[in-house]
Parts: sequence; structure tokens; C-alpha cells
Amino acid sequence: MSVFSVDPKAGNPVTPAVLDEVCKSLGVKLKHEEHEDYRKLLAVFDESARELMDMEDYVPTTDLTRFPRNDVRQPSATDNTHGAWAWRCSIRDTEPNAGILAGKTICLKDMISVKNVPMLMGTEFVSGYTPNMDATVVTRILEAGGYITGKAVCENLCHSATSHSTSTGTVENPHAKGYSAGGSSSGSGVLVSLGEVDMSIGADQGGSVRSV
Repeated sequence: MSVFSVDPKAGNPVTPAVLDEVCKSLGVKLKHEEHEDYRKLLAVFDESARELMDMEDYVPTTDLTRFPRNDVRQPSATDNTHGAWAWRCSIRDTEPNAGILAGKTICLKDMISVKNVPMLMGTEFVSGYTPNMDATVVTRILEAGGYITGKAVCENLCHSATSHSTSTGTVENPHAKGYSAGGSSSGSGVLVSLGEVDMSIGADQGGSVRSV
């Protein structure tokens, strides 16, 4: 993430006490000499995020008539034996479509925006969030005839290279139960490996979509 400044402004809400409280809740201990560096880092992230949130949003139009959202649900444990599904849904073109993805089932990493389908991003820090727009990649998949059948579990805020950090539980390696399936696009790789989808969209913040 980029920041607008390296010096927090006076009155920043990320105080030493707040940092201590968060660290305690996470079971993290900071070295005394690192405490102020981490506080400043989180403080400038906070300020940058607030500036971004104050900007006017660009919200593309989503064609819900042509691409309706059906059967949006969290899967049951019996339908999610490897913990790889975050959400199930049924989204496809209602018009005849012989595009290059016609007949292909596709899932999306659960950090990709799909209108009217909730997003977890593998964390408990964000709850109850449902995007109000489709990401460009979603629109392109649907226009090319792809059939989106759900969203794949990703690691907590996409910040883990293993498959145990997500708030919904471990994503199991389909070839060796009890071993890591990689991350942070853990569910994306597992669902393709299991043959539950033909294709999956991951992400490449840290290279996981190239390696899981």
C-alpha cells in the first residue's frame, strides 16, 4: 500500500495505547525499540485510507438484468469438504453467448468485487460487506460466456503464503490432508485441483496465483 506521508498528523487516532490494545488482542508482542515505528506506520496507513475514503467513488454500472445473481449462499460443511468455498452463487449471461469462455465454470478469489455477493477477504476485521459493483474482470468473464459458480476462500486479508489463516478455517490440501495448500489464493488453487471448477481467478500480490 502507498501512503501520502511518512509523518502522522497531530491528533491521529492511532495512539500508543491503541497499538498496545490491538497487539494484545492479536497475541503479538513488539520490541520496545520498534513500538514507535509500528505506530507511525499504522498511523500513516490510517490517514491515507481516510483520504481515499473521502474521494468520490467511481461505481461502474452492473447489468443485473443480463447477469442476474442467483442462489447466493455460504456453503454448508458437507458441500465444502476442503474449506475452499467462501460463497456459492450462480451468475451467467441470460442472452445466447458463444464467447471464448462459454461452458466454463469459474470461481473468483474472495477479494474480487461481485455486486450483491458478500466479501470476506478471509478476515473477521471486515464483516457484513457486500460490494455494490462488479470488478472489471467479472464483467469480462460474463461477457465472454463464463459461468461464475462462487467465490474461493483467500487467506486473511491476502497476507499469508499458507492456507491456515483465513477466518473461516483451514483450506485443506486436496492431495495431502493436514498440509498447506499455499496462499493467499488457497481456495482458488484447491477448487481447480478438485475439479469443482474449470478455472479460477486468483491474485498476484505476492505470487500465489503462480504457485498454488
